[in-house]
Amino acid sequence: MTDDNVDAGTNLHAPPLFDSKRCPFPYLDDKFPFTKDLYKSGNEYLIMDYTGQRNQHKKLRYPVRFLHGSEDDVIHFSEIYKVAEVLKSKYGAVDVSINILPGADHRVSRLDDIAVILDTVDEFL
Repeated sequence: MTDDNVDAGTNLHAPPLFDSKRCPFPYLDDKFPFTKDLYKSGNEYLIMDYTGQRNQHKKLRYPVRFLHGSEDDVIHFSEIYKVAEVLKSKYGAVDVSINILPGADHRVSRLDDIAVILDTVDEFL
């Protein structure tokens, strides 16, 4: 492994979701490189860490839309309700909506799912 790559299984900054030893990720090649640059760029937009701890410098003043598949086998759709509640209670988010897509999996990639994604984006254009 080069210095630019981070072993997701041992990176202390990676949430457990990316720990390949604990949570196999069926939609990516198991050799997918998680680079330091990937985590670094993600931290630029960090609102909360995976433990739900608030970043004191961030307050949500924009709409948040969650689209989640009911058949997601990586992250159960019930988790999104917890995240939405944290955004409302700890970050002051007032415009949060959840749309559970029946039958959609983790990729949310069926044509009907993509249409919902595009309609959601159109709300903001």
